[in-house]
Amino acid sequence: MLKDYSGYTPLLVDAPDIGLFTSDDYRRFIMDTVFEPGVRLIVRRSDVRPEYPYVDTKFNPNTGKEFPEEKYGILYTWVLGRGNEALVPHLPVLDSLDGLTDAEKHKARSAFRKMIGNMTSAIVEMMDRNDGGCPFITDTSFRPTDADGNRVEAAANARTFGHIFCAKGIIAEGSDGMVARGYEMMKELVRFARENRIGGDRGPLDTEKISHGGRMIMLGTLGLMARKATEPGMRQQALDAAKDFIEYILDHHYDQETAVFSEFTDPTATQRLDLLDPGHANELVGLGLLCLELMGPDSPLAERCAAELPRLLVKSTELGWNKEYDGMHKLVNTKTGEVLDDDLPWWNLPETMRAGIRAYEVARDEKVRKQCLEAVRICHNAYFSKYLNPGLMLFPYQTRSGATGEVIDKPPAIPEGDPLYHVNLTLLDYLNVLERLK
Repeated sequence: MLKDYSGYTPLLVDAPDIGLFTSDDYRRFIMDTVFEPGVRLIVRRSDVRPEYPYVDTKFNPNTGKEFPEEKYGILYTWVLGRGNEALVPHLPVLDSLDGLTDAEKHKARSAFRKMIGNMTSAIVEMMDRNDGGCPFITDTSFRPTDADGNRVEAAANARTFGHIFCAKGIIAEGSDGMVARGYEMMKELVRFARENRIGGDRGPLDTEKISHGGRMIMLGTLGLMARKATEPGMRQQALDAAKDFIEYILDHHYDQETAVFSEFTDPTATQRLDLLDPGHANELVGLGLLCLELMGPDSPLAERCAAELPRLLVKSTELGWNKEYDGMHKLVNTKTGEVLDDDLPWWNLPETMRAGIRAYEVARDEKVRKQCLEAVRICHNAYFSKYLNPGLMLFPYQTRSGATGEVIDKPPAIPEGDPLYHVNLTLLDYLNVLERLK
């Protein structure tokens, strides 16, 4: 499955032209640049280490270096859950990857199915051994550890973001039994999110401020459940919770007058703090509008979301964009404009592309529509010209410096590679929306 990508040339978009984005040539570029090499890399890593049962992301995307042997003794629950959620929808895409031979497609399909089965079993066993929880990091026996493999206690009175990702991984597997188990996880997580008890991945639950993150990431779980539900009641309960979460976030974290979004509120949820992670804000727009699509055009949220989520995206992109080096900062002060964390992570660009095209689809104001499409354009150009590593099958560098534009060896979340989640999974949805817009 090896292929030389040293001759890679990005497709740059000069103007926000919906005709270009919906063209067959553009779709083929995305398929050839994102999906084919992503599949090749994951299968290649499985070939090199066939005894490893899960998707193998144990390498440094910023340097290309392999992790030492002892790192195979720890597991990030983010990778297990995200891996399942990403690999499952790749299966029907394989036949459309013209750059793969029939034998390579068969090999990828077999490898992906094996990984999906193994990661599903791992999540189930992990929950059985941890009182229904999914710790941030575990050993291969699924006991909580730190990043060095030392045993630790799981966060008390909370559910981690890893637990949300594992719920999505279980639901994505798609069998009746796993969807039913994922439904029970979903109901518990909805309760924890409403009580602001999602967190504790890297330490005690933060009680000094309230993040929108638990509700926002749960929108992905709820949307997935609405699509995979085996009974109408499951679907409706998921969409009802999604409606509540979107309303809560807009009520508490968003200023309608200025379109400024706040990552956090104070503990009473009455005061918005002056902190913006523009990638998280735009991820909210993408997931929120995906759920809105599933709710249907008669949703009582339709008008509000069509008016406010596109504005939220435009403003967050404006506040977070590094015009000198092309990328989106990790954290900015919304009152002063000061960049508080000048890292330019890879993941917020495809998330903004998906959010931008979904916002373009629903926005009623023509000026805002154009601004949404411009956000798609600049994120497309930045991602495909600045982040892809030809020496690593076009797998993205994780982080660039906002001060120099250079790649820096600094993981934005977990130190491993991404299991085709933030780019491939997000851009599958992006391409589906573009197909509707033809």
